[in-house]
Amino acid sequence: MNKIYSKVWNKSLGMLVVASELASASGKGGASKRLRASVAAAGLALALGAGQVSAAQFEADPAGNPVVAPVVGMGGTAGGQSAEAGDFATAIGYEAQATGIYSLAMGTNAQSLGMLAVAVGNGSQAGGAASMALGAASDASGSVATAIGNDSKATGALAIAVGPSSRATGDLSLALGVNSEASGTGSMALGLGAQASSANSLAVGGYSVASGGESVALGGIGENGTVATQATGLRSTALGTASQSSGQQAAAVGYMAQADSYNGIALGSGSHVESGAYEAVALGSNSIADRD
Repeated sequence: MNKIYSKVWNKSLGMLVVASELASASGKGGASKRLRASVAAAGLALALGAGQVSAAQFEADPAGNPVVAPVVGMGGTAGGQSAEAGDFATAIGYEAQATGIYSLAMGTNAQSLGMLAVAVGNGSQAGGAASMALGAASDASGSVATAIGNDSKATGALAIAVGPSSRATGDLSLALGVNSEASGTGSMALGLGAQASSANSLAVGGYSVASGGESVALGGIGENGTVATQATGLRSTALGTASQSSGQQAAAVGYMAQADSYNGIALGSGSHVESGAYEAVALGSNSIADRD
């Protein structure tokens, strides 16, 4: 046997260990105690460390939802749980996303996805390059489009929608007023509920309608609350409250004036050019032109 060391059975470890001949074979010596203390300390440290990792993995807000730190790109700024900011972008608000370079998103779930885009308001979205959406649930998805007002939508390129629930869906279109809608290319709808649905059409006044191509409707809704100014014919014109021009290139001027024929002209309150009276003229209040 080695005069200095010997094999000793350690009860704590359940195995033979090499120890000094001065150590107790029963495992009760000082060396054995120190070994057990070291093992216990290491186990405690591991237990504490594991507990800290577990707490980090399951961190949650008071409602029990997982807490996710902001994600920030180069030169970006993000503030708010789950906010995300791309390169040189700024996102502020819960789950706000500013992924377009140099973009800005402010508000809960606000999203600025296009380069240089701006989205301000809860649920607002600016998806087009250089687009701007201001207002809750506003949407400027067209390139260089602008939507201002709660639930306003500017989806056409270079389109502008101003007013709650306004819609500018045609390229180069303009919708100004609550519930106004400009869907034709280059169209304009100005006023409460005004609609310009064809290319280059213009509707001005409450609930006025310009649905004919290059048509103009200027007026508003009548006293009975059911008939509004309407220019439905191609290149037609309706001027006056409740006036209507349905004929191609027809013109109706005056309160409740009506021009239904090709090139027909109705001038005066209540004047009427009937559909079969081509190029006819009805002149004066309540006048009627019923033949060529």
